Amino acid sequence: MSLSFLKKKKNPIWERIKHDDITRLRLKYDTYYHIFDRQNGMRVTKDGKEYVMLSSNDYLGLTHHPKIKEAGIEALKRWGSSTTGARLANGGRSFHRELEEELASFVGKESCHVFSAGYLACASAITGFIGRKDLVLADKNLHSSLWSGIKLSGAHCERFSHNHPNHLREILEAEDPQTGKALVLEGIYSMEGHIARLPELTSVAKEFDCFTILDDAHGFGVLGKKGRGTADHFNLTDQVDVITGSFSKSLSGIGGFVASSRDAIEFMRSHSKQTIFSAALTPVACACALAAL
Repeated sequence: MSLSFLKKKKNPIWERIKHDDITRLRLKYDTYYHIFDRQNGMRVTKDGKEYVMLSSNDYLGLTHHPKIKEAGIEALKRWGSSTTGARLANGGRSFHRELEEELASFVGKESCHVFSAGYLACASAITGFIGRKDLVLADKNLHSSLWSGIKLSGAHCERFSHNHPNHLREILEAEDPQTGKALVLEGIYSMEGHIARLPELTSVAKEFDCFTILDDAHGFGVLGKKGRGTADHFNLTDQVDVITGSFSKSLSGIGGFVASSRDAIEFMRSHSKQTIFSAALTPVACACALAAL
């Protein structure tokens, strides 16, 4: 159906699109996405000129590792490009299970579920466990994916000052002790580079019986023994109920994961819409992530 009639009636949505200053500037100067012709590690080429990519998330420089590329090629040959749907409908594959078992063991949890995007994983780490009657205690500098999960959960949310255990305590002292409470924080905050004050924050969480969710997208592969992450760095893996992260940083791929107890992961698989209605992670993405791990 044509949308031309909406334009004629000056539909507010079209008016907003048409008159948005940022959009007009991007259209004029073509600045939103630079299109590169080649990529080799941190060096990219555009119109015959080489640039250094300073905004890359390839923390360990594994994107062009020959073993990882070979693993992806072999997975494509054996399994094809897709699993053709969500796991609830089409089932999982042996490569999903292998990667999940390796990840769970690596981060020190019983079980794990992998997603086709890190954003989905982080959102699901909230919606898979938190309900409308619960209270979320959120560091105010959380990533957008976590805020999306909090909003979708329908839970009441109280923000505490960034990396500030005392403010977290003040909020919790004023709350009903019978309310289900979840603390949501990051291992390393991507915009600031701050490492979470995990010992103090988990101590407060334990005192007030908070379910603890840690997004370790930027700590995984960097902190802890052999890169096991922020919780391992502080020897507090047992104090964190859920660890979520992304493959697009240290593992130089695409996708994400949520790791927790076996009961918790099975609960999430039954209750998170991001888990139920998302297409399964591709064979190539799984193979590359496993090789990188």
